Amino acid sequence: IKVGSDQHEKQLCHFHRIINIAKPFFTIILVTIICLYIHKHGVDDCQKTIALADYKAYNGKWEEVLEAVDDYPYYDFYLNMSFNRAHLNLGTLNQKAFHYPQLLGVEALLPDRTLAGQIAIPASDFYYDLGYIAASLVYAGEIQTLLPYSPRVLKRLFMIHLIKGQYQAAETYLNTLSQNFLSRKFAAHYQPYLTDTTLIINDQEIMHKRSIMPKGQLVEGSPDGKLQGLIRTNPKNEKARDYLMIYHLLNHNLAAFVKLLVKEVEMGATSIPRAWEEGLLVFVAAGGQVDPALKSIQVNPETIDEFKRFSTIIIDNSDNRERAK
Repeated sequence: IKVGSDQHEKQLCHFHRIINIAKPFFTIILVTIICLYIHKHGVDDCQKTIALADYKAYNGKWEEVLEAVDDYPYYDFYLNMSFNRAHLNLGTLNQKAFHYPQLLGVEALLPDRTLAGQIAIPASDFYYDLGYIAASLVYAGEIQTLLPYSPRVLKRLFMIHLIKGQYQAAETYLNTLSQNFLSRKFAAHYQPYLTDTTLIINDQEIMHKRSIMPKGQLVEGSPDGKLQGLIRTNPKNEKARDYLMIYHLLNHNLAAFVKLLVKEVEMGATSIPRAWEEGLLVFVAAGGQVDPALKSIQVNPETIDEFKRFSTIIIDNSDNRERAK
């Protein structure tokens, strides 16, 4: 009887091993079938474009994100956020922020201005990009309550704890990722960092994030407060600076925008990006008093000519907004 029982247990163990090996492949096949069905029957063009832009962003292909956004002819809130994030990571937000209709203003610029569960993933990604690791952790934790085994979420949580130097917590997430067929390559890449933490010194992304992240555990309450906190931590955080400048422009706070602009000039700037030139011209046209420090700024003549044309159109069509468009 004992021999028969042992054989039965061996058969069960063998069966479970086969199931564990085959499970990832079945998962891939099932997900593929579902995706193909949804693609054909259940998703409109806007949702397809949003998914494509998100996939490209997840893989860091920022130029392709912009291509996806440009291919969709209508305005969309999520595509607006994707556009802003792509230019943020390309370092061109201060040049091209207004090449997309920022119809919702700061609501699409700062994801957590909208208090909804759908923005948890873009908010976590956004603050990770900026270097506000504590804020990224808050939103990643919120996502995990809904998707506890999502590789995307687990990777984000692993990177956050690795950056913060919380190696034991990082190891917990990496161990979980190593058990997922789709994440084993990622886990194998980062496992040496936990075996020998001195290797992290050679990782530019991690070291850069450590140099710009606010060190406290508390997170600023307001989105613009988070940006200001990043700049206080590291005045050379160009991503946070550019975002705060555009934030003030979209929030119609020209005085705060010009105040930051003066600081840039005091730090040695003699020319400014296109979006900032446009903001300065609006400030002057509105009767703002120009700080003497800004008189050294050379505004591009093309920007001035385009602003004059814009002003003429607005004045000539002040009674008909649609005609002005």
